[in-house]
Amino acid sequence: MPVMATASPHAHHVPVTAVIGAGPAGLLFSAVSALRWRQLGRNGGWPIYLFDKRDRYERSHRLRIDPDPFRQLQHELAAPEFDELIRFLDGHRFRPAVNQLETTLSEIAGSLGIRRELATIGTGPGELDLSALRTALVEDRRLQSDAHLTVVAADSVHSATRELVRGTDQAHEHLHYSVARLRVTGTDLPHHLGYLETFRFAKVLGSALDYRLNPNGYAEIDLFLDPAEHAAVEQLAATPRQPVRVTGDTLHTAPFFSAIVKGFETGLTDAPTRVEVQSTFRLEHRYQQHVAFDLPALDATVSLAGDAAISLPFFRGMAALTACVHQLAFLHADWAAAVTRGEHRAERILAARYQREVEAIRRHELELVRARSKLLRAAKEFIRISTLVPFPIQQWFLSSRPPDRGGHMTAGAAANMALAVAAFVVAIGAPLAGGMMWPPLGWLWLAAVPIQWLGGVAYAATRSFEPEPNPLIAAIWRLQIAALALIGLPVTLLSSVLQGRVAQIFGAVGWFLLGLVFAAGLVSYERIEGQRFRAGAFD
Repeated sequence: MPVMATASPHAHHVPVTAVIGAGPAGLLFSAVSALRWRQLGRNGGWPIYLFDKRDRYERSHRLRIDPDPFRQLQHELAAPEFDELIRFLDGHRFRPAVNQLETTLSEIAGSLGIRRELATIGTGPGELDLSALRTALVEDRRLQSDAHLTVVAADSVHSATRELVRGTDQAHEHLHYSVARLRVTGTDLPHHLGYLETFRFAKVLGSALDYRLNPNGYAEIDLFLDPAEHAAVEQLAATPRQPVRVTGDTLHTAPFFSAIVKGFETGLTDAPTRVEVQSTFRLEHRYQQHVAFDLPALDATVSLAGDAAISLPFFRGMAALTACVHQLAFLHADWAAAVTRGEHRAERILAARYQREVEAIRRHELELVRARSKLLRAAKEFIRISTLVPFPIQQWFLSSRPPDRGGHMTAGAAANMALAVAAFVVAIGAPLAGGMMWPPLGWLWLAAVPIQWLGGVAYAATRSFEPEPNPLIAAIWRLQIAALALIGLPVTLLSSVLQGRVAQIFGAVGWFLLGLVFAAGLVSYERIEGQRFRAGAFD
């Protein structure tokens, strides 16, 4: 249950802290606690034992870290060891590979007398539950039999320690996006993709993507996939230890994923590249309502840190981790100092403070996560619509591949052609009539708006109901919008002579406005069709 009970009656004994998990959270907590203890004028007297189930650091994905929480810690600690960490992060522009960060933190913790020990916490064969951990510490004479033990659970989002103590406290979870991470190896890989190149690749995918060059010499690319494509890629069972090589022909059930793989095979560098799926995962936030627990039977308390407490997407996980570790390490050091002075109620007070501090950190970080999720959703929708809408500029000049050619006349293509021609005739003819005969006639071009909107609806409906994709339909609207743009220029020039204000306005922006109306019709159909589908599923 959450820590609300009376502190141990043996709190005057030498305090002992066991840290479970030697990832960034556990290592950072250990180092900051030791530095804070020294800052309080203490030398020794507070053993910190660091346990981890791994014998080496292998994770090599690249992190993106908010510098502010680290710089705040640097300011408050004023310690040369932490200055060394900041120099390391500055040298990597706060984007280190996770194994590099863990190695650096491990070296700093080691310089403060904290060594990682191998131990696996859990209830399986060869694993230690918390009772067995306490017994082992007592038998090794590292913990007095009647002394209080504090445990910091920093063993990842899948924390086994948390599962031992949380009881009925359920996690709060929310899925934002499904992601596949590619690893591309080759020579002369770009350090980053420009905005135009990113947009071109994103259009092929019909979604958003994120590119970065890993310090280990390969590129990592996160693809934000729809559930069906993500499920197909997930079946490859790729892991960072065992990535799976893919080509454009590997997954016929994931056409957009396959198209983007083809693009990365030939479009990143002049030299051949190797594309592998490194992992699949879901961007979700997950947190525990309670982060401090009391175990009276073991005379111990457990505090959650890092992803065991709050796991966040959109590069806010390390920010929350650092902020929580900051509070927990300072509170633990203050608690340990109070214990040595015989202040028996300090433990309960500081644990309650940690709970409050984490709640404040969580509220702040979740606001940022939700805002970034909305921005990404807007970007994905813009890219998706841009992929569907046959705007000539973005189709001819902002695509990674030329527009589809060919196609054949069908009933759907004929309906689209009729609407495209009707909208074109009204949009061009009305401004000319207003310029040559009577200016108010120019406003009849507004009649092109509902026709163009119906064109967007017909375009989306034809794509849904015709059995095979028909490139002719996209070509019809692409040529219509291009013709509106090209003919708009002479219309503008002629109207300047004939004093037709409406024609001037249309010549400048009419093609773009009608393109937006066409997109609105497409989206309207999708929304109506989506509502009908949901209603049918409900019935």
